[in-house]
Amino acid sequence: MTNNKLHRFLICFFASLVFFPWLTSTTAAQFSHSSVPLKVAQQSYQQLVQQGIDNYQRGNLAEAIAYWEQALPQITLSEDRATVHNNLAIAYRETGKLNPAI
Repeated sequence: MTNNKLHRFLICFFASLVFFPWLTSTTAAQFSHSSVPLKVAQQSYQQLVQQGIDNYQRGNLAEAIAYWEQALPQITLSEDRATVHNNLAIAYRETGKLNPAI
């Protein structure tokens, strides 16, 4: 998936979550406070972002957050950084962690 297609997909996906919040069935109680071990060996940030999306869609918010946090230092394009920050804000909000979401 090219950067542009990924960017458009992420915008559409998260816009749908904002405008249709009843589509998500994840509650704050489902969020685990345990550390998330990631077996990541030199993955590109696009792969990390996609793994975050995949985990988010499965309801694995802790894993999604971990992948997106790991991707951020690798991202140089401001549009992509903004998209990942938006993803993180939504996931943190859904877990009830409002301070990191801000």
